[in-house]
Amino acid sequence: MGKDSKHSGVREIWAVVLVIASLLLFMSLISYHPYDVGHVAVSGPKPVANYIGPVGAWVAFATFQTFGLAAYGLMAVLAVIGATLLLGKELPWRGKLGAGILLLISLSCLLHVAGLERAQRALNLPDSAGGFLGLIIGGFFQKIVGRPGTILVFGGCYLISLILLINFRPSYWVALTVGRAMDFWHRKRGNKSKPTVDDELRDQERELTIKEFQTDRQVAKQEK
Repeated sequence: MGKDSKHSGVREIWAVVLVIASLLLFMSLISYHPYDVGHVAVSGPKPVANYIGPVGAWVAFATFQTFGLAAYGLMAVLAVIGATLLLGKELPWRGKLGAGILLLISLSCLLHVAGLERAQRALNLPDSAGGFLGLIIGGFFQKIVGRPGTILVFGGCYLISLILLINFRPSYWVALTVGRAMDFWHRKRGNKSKPTVDDELRDQERELTIKEFQTDRQVAKQEK
């Protein structure tokens, strides 16, 4: 009993620390200005514009340089791991951490491939909207599998990380999208053609997938 209570207390302390860290990082990122960092300033000493002061300016600078625009993903990962610890979910928080690292790498690489030159100039990024991480890893994959291959590889990694991190269900969204597209198609044709047995089976499978997802969401809400 005492050990469980102590263990729970440690988890909650770490949860609070991670959530606060994510909020501090978020405030640092949204108020970041490249000229807050000393060695890139072109004019004399000026007040730091960052909401978290000089520390926030340097943290935002280092995070943007490393991950590019995926720095906002780091903030989200910290918040999700903190929430996982706080809620005491069955999935170990270490699994969330691994999924978070995969998300940051894949997002940085996808941003590198996307280009986004205006964002690079605005944030003074190292020739990549994915920061040095995207420039190195994404650039390497782009050389060996090309741009389309890089998008497919890291697009898949991004989806896997979302499945592990927030229980994202691609099957639900595919079933929902296909179901709505089929409904639209039948309405447009005025139901002139009678649905076949295969069509009815596919509709039943899509409805079952959607219902399973909705049930899982309801259970998760009750647990929270």
